[in-house]
Parts: sequence; C-alpha cells; structure tokens
Amino acid sequence: MDKLVENRMLHVRFAQMTDELSGAYKHVDSLKAKLSKVQSEHESETKTLIQQHNREMEALKEKHRSEMEAYKASAKAELARINEDHNKRLIQKEFEIQRLRDSQTDLVKSCGNAMSEVNKKCENLIGSLTKSTSENLWLRQHHWGRSAEQARLLQNRNPLTRREEKELFMKGSLPTNLPIDTEELNAERRKKKDKKLRLDYGKHKPYTANPHYISLDDYYVLGEGERLKHRNGVVEISVKHIITMVPPHFEEYFIETATVRKHGEEWKTYEVEDQVIPGVPFDKEMISFILSEHYSFNTTWANIAKKLEYYGIHISDSTLGNIAHRCIFYLKKALEAIWIAELYNTNYWMIDETTALVGTLDKNGVKCFDTQYLWGIRANKLRLCWFIYDKGSRGTKVIRPFLDKFKGYFTTDGYIVYKLYDKIQDANQIRCACMTHIRRMFVDALHEHRGLISWFINRIKKLFAIEADCKELKKYGGEERLHERTCRSSVIMQQIENKFKFYLNNGNFSKLGTMTKSALNYINNEWNAMKNILKFGDAELSNNLCEQMMRHVKINLKNSQNIGSEDKAGHFCFMYSLVESCGFNSLSPMKYISHLLQSLRYAKSSDELRNLLPCYCKL
Repeated sequence: MDKLVENRMLHVRFAQMTDELSGAYKHVDSLKAKLSKVQSEHESETKTLIQQHNREMEALKEKHRSEMEAYKASAKAELARINEDHNKRLIQKEFEIQRLRDSQTDLVKSCGNAMSEVNKKCENLIGSLTKSTSENLWLRQHHWGRSAEQARLLQNRNPLTRREEKELFMKGSLPTNLPIDTEELNAERRKKKDKKLRLDYGKHKPYTANPHYISLDDYYVLGEGERLKHRNGVVEISVKHIITMVPPHFEEYFIETATVRKHGEEWKTYEVEDQVIPGVPFDKEMISFILSEHYSFNTTWANIAKKLEYYGIHISDSTLGNIAHRCIFYLKKALEAIWIAELYNTNYWMIDETTALVGTLDKNGVKCFDTQYLWGIRANKLRLCWFIYDKGSRGTKVIRPFLDKFKGYFTTDGYIVYKLYDKIQDANQIRCACMTHIRRMFVDALHEHRGLISWFINRIKKLFAIEADCKELKKYGGEERLHERTCRSSVIMQQIENKFKFYLNNGNFSKLGTMTKSALNYINNEWNAMKNILKFGDAELSNNLCEQMMRHVKINLKNSQNIGSEDKAGHFCFMYSLVESCGFNSLSPMKYISHLLQSLRYAKSSDELRNLLPCYCKL
C-alpha cells in the first residue's frame, strides 16, 4: 500500500513539473514579444529622428539660404553640434540595443538550463515510474499471485506472454547474448515424478501406545448347547476396532493444615506433594497441560480458560496467564544458564529474527504496544533451540554478545548485523549465506528476464538436488557431505559466479530490469559467505529450518495478537526454546514439561540439570 501511495505522489509531482515547464515556455514567449516590441520601437524612433532631422535640415537650408554668406560660420557650427548630438543619441540607442541583445541571450541561456533541468527531472520521474511499475508488478504477484516457489510452479508466475517477452528482447531491454538452456528446461518439464506407493497399514493398526486386546474367552462363555461357528474346521473370528475417549478429570481440594510442635521440633500436618512450584495451585500435569496448550498448540489464554470451563473449572484468563508465567519463571531460572552454556558446546548455528508486538513503557511511563524483535538460534548438531529477547532491539548489541563467545560457523540471511563478521579477519565466527534468500530474489525477478533468471534458478535447483542426494545417502554432515560438495557443488557454484560477474561487469547490466539488478547485486554481496559451505560440511545450504522455527512463533503471535510486557516476552522466548527443542528431539512438550517439573525437585548439580535438557532427556 505504501508503494501505491508513493506511485500516486510521483504522478502528482510529474504533473506539477509539466505545469512548471509550460509556464517556462510562456515566460520565454513573453520575453520574445517584449524584445520584438523594443526593436520595433527603436526602429520607429530612429526613423522619426531621421525624418525630423531631415526636416530641420531642409528648414535651415531654406531659412539660411539667403543668409548663407552671413551666417555660414554659425551654420556650420550649429550643424556640427546637431550631428554630434545625433551621433551621441545613436550610440546610446546602439548601447541599449546591445544591452537588450545580451539580456535576450542570457534569457535564452537560462531557459535552456531550465529546460535541461526539467528534462532531467522528467527522466528521473520516468525512471521512478518504471521502477514503481516493476515494484507494483512484484507487489501484485505477491498479493494475488501464486506464492509457491517450486520450480515446477514458476511457469505460471510470468505475467508476460512469449510474444511480449520477444518484443522486449528485440527492443534492447534484454541482452542479445542471453543464454537460455532450453533443452535443459524442456528435459526438466518432461520429467514425471514417481508416484508414491500407498502404505499397507493392515486391517488393525493400533493408534495408541498401549492398546487393549480383548480375546473372545475374556468376555464370553458358551452356554449349554451353544457352539461357535466354524469355517473349514476353524472358528470364524473377526476383530472389532474401537477407540474410546476418556475426558480429562479435574479435582480441586481445600486442605486445612497446621503446624505441630514437639520437643522443639515443628512440622506441617499435611505436605502437598503435587504442588511442585511454591505458590502455584496446580500439579505438574495441570501445568504441563496449560503451557503446552498455549505454546505448543497456540491456544490463547481466553480459549484455554473457556476449555477448562467446559470441564467445570472456572478460572479467568488473566489469572491463568499470571500463574503460567510464574511457572515459566521457575523453569527459566533453573535451566537458562545451563541451556546457554550448552549452546556454546557446538560449532554450528542457524540464526534468524522476527517481529512481535510487545507492551512497553514510553518516556512518560505510559504503556503502549510497539513492534519489537525476537532472535532465534538453532543448533542442529546439538538438537537444541534458543530464543532471545533484549528490549526488542534488532541492533548489534543483542546478538553480538552471543556470537562473540561462539566459535564456529553460522548461517543467516543478508542482514547487515550478521555481515559485520564478514569484514573481520581471522574471526572465530564464520558466516554462511542462505541460498534460499538468493533464489527468492531471482524468483521475484522472473517476470523481467525469464531466460536469464531461469538459468540461475535451475543451477540453484541442482545445488539443492545434491543436498537431497546427501540426505538420501545419509551424508548429513561432516567430511562426507563436504566431499560431495567439493566434487559436485563447487562446479555449479563456479558457473553461477562466472555468470553473475559477467553481467555485473558487462555494459548490458544497465539494460536489465530493476528486480534483476537487485538479485545480481544481492548474490554478489552474499557470494563470499555462500562459498563457506565448501569449507564446512555441517553447514546447511539454506536457512529454511530456522525460518520454519520462527514461523511457529508467528502463528502464536497471530493468535494472541501481542505479548503483554517485556518480562512476558522473555518468558515467551524461553517457552518456545523449550517447545521447539522438544519438536527437534521428537518429544511431547506436555510429557517433557511434566517430567521436568518432577525432576527439578531433585536435581541439584549442573550435570543433573544438563541431563534435563531436551537434547539429553529420554522419555
């Protein structure tokens, strides 16, 4: 919507400049009219003076003809005086004419300068209009077009016909030496995917971990004279498959307690064993249910309270949220330090950031909701995740303290904060770029130059195919995947590098579209970091896994709309660190939280706390 407004403002400014240009033309015409008027006045005045002079001369001649002899000397003097005055006046008029001519020249020159400035502004406006048109096309595609980026679906994202594309090519909008690998594209289109075979689950596949098997003898006793039906000498038996649901059952107790004294000793009459967190009236199962509902299934506090109300528990959503955050504070205090310390025991991270609407206090202490940033770290080898919130900042002061202590490789997008490590020589932190972000830039430019962009997309597709082959061969990292990349991926990456450097250093670069230029500049800026995957086999080609992790966070934020305070934002980050790490290790968040609450009562040492992390926990 901001681009549409900007486009309209450009149109308005273009109209204003057109009006200014027409006004300048009118001003020049008025000056020309004034100049012609002055010239005509001068000519008429000159003629008048000459005529007047001639008349005077004739009159003098007639007057003094008779007195020529007597007044000859005075006549000559008078004639000389008159001629002198006339010459002075002529010189004065010539000066005025020259002055007018000089002013005319200056005026024409200024008009020319004004015309050139107007033309330059018009060219800039036309360029801005062309850029806005391309951006509007991109926005239209992203708003109403197909959002999928699969290579087989990109053919439907081109708004231009083949004839229109050919016309643009002939007009010089595209380089004439553009290589189009048509045979390769046609071969890719002819490929048919292998149909997935339907798995035979059998007639009676169990859906639960501990199904109940009830035999015929367990519930039925033959009466007198009864017998079972046989077929071919065998009892004909069939199995009925039934799944039943046992609704949750909640019980509430109010227990009177007192202190007993005997011989100087004191003890309580009743110790609440199920109350795992002081001040929280929920047992571990209730706490794990509430936390997993909100953070794992993205249910709002209001809907959780409504769900509990259906089961007979009447509790407000605000009270429920406050109790939940008290529990999160207890878990975070116990595990945060050991969690962060464990992250540094690995040599590869994936990092991304996202926005969240968080309740903050302004300078006057008034609460308001601002867009803040959350950071996410994914340690693949350790199978652990961690989210960071530091006053909602997106600056270097947030992520640098984490990265400066880290030693190894990390994969990110092209955000400037991450790229600071690219300029540090002999740094312990080596950044790897994301090929998906590079590919996305080319996908956005597909409507401009289909041949060129398709070439890059197909080469990137081959890189991802090599990664898929490595996973199929169970070469997930290390030296084996590094060997595959060195032998296969390096050749394709060199082809890509040669291709974009050719267009960047070629004069045809100016003929390319705006989105294409952006894509080529982006891959040029990210390529040195992208080539670091040829040095480290554990690094991923794409940062998609981290972005998918952040997508789960965005779903919760979409449902909840906001995070109430900055303290709750910290609790939010911790809980999603826990939930995403559970998913990373195929653990049920509900069972893990219940186990964690039970185990924290007895875990004292750092090794015991370390074993409670999702990557080491065995359920």
